[in-house]
Amino acid sequence: MEPPLWNDEAGAAIVIPMIRPSKIRRATIGVLRLGAQVPMITVQRRMSLKRLVAAREAQGDRLSWPAIFVKAYALLAQELPVLRQAYFRYPIPHIHQYPFSDAAIAVERAIAGEAFVYPLIVHNPEGYKLAEIAEMVRRARTDDLTTSDHVRNAYRIASLPWPLRPLALWIGHNVTSYRRHYFGTFGLTTVASEGSELLNLVSPLATVLNYGPFGSDGAIDVRIMFDHRIVDAAPIARALVRLEEVLNGAIVDEINRPA
Repeated sequence: MEPPLWNDEAGAAIVIPMIRPSKIRRATIGVLRLGAQVPMITVQRRMSLKRLVAAREAQGDRLSWPAIFVKAYALLAQELPVLRQAYFRYPIPHIHQYPFSDAAIAVERAIAGEAFVYPLIVHNPEGYKLAEIAEMVRRARTDDLTTSDHVRNAYRIASLPWPLRPLALWIGHNVTSYRRHYFGTFGLTTVASEGSELLNLVSPLATVLNYGPFGSDGAIDVRIMFDHRIVDAAPIARALVRLEEVLNGAIVDEINRPA
């Protein structure tokens, strides 16, 4: 297809280039189409995590914040089954409750100079030590991309022709075992390391945890974005209160525990 032509004020033709989405962007667009069907609502809480910040800073090898928040949320989900639930439309509309959590941590990498985000799936994160989750995140950010099953899966889907690509994504999202394995039961995404915050997002997951940068007083804005078909806002608000207690309690205790 020829790019469209426009004329400037002098009547000269201006060619407007058309940039086709790359393979990886097409996969992202497919995931966003799934997420557009999820009625996401956001609840935010300003948390005081001064005790947690102090415990982390006291360690020589500081644990990554995504590892800390993922472990805390997974522990919380063991207490609150609603955080392990997902809505399915087929074969009939129903809510499925998973026995444990699978975290989808958004990791940014680059292929051929193009930045892209893929999910690092951590199965049953509550069963791992914080240092083990932190190592998974570190490797996802630095290891050779060709060795990553998560990247290979994403690129394999991205390489499928239409209509196989949306069909594969649809199947992965609508089969209970596939969704847990390929999408996770909850997500974590943040741009806090860039000094910014995500105020909302589109996601095919039932809940997504998000946080902004820390203030000098150890305070931080933490959000849970959730599928309103599964739960209402008040239980999520209470979950954020409990999450703050877990971060300042069980997580601090693990950080301070002798190796």
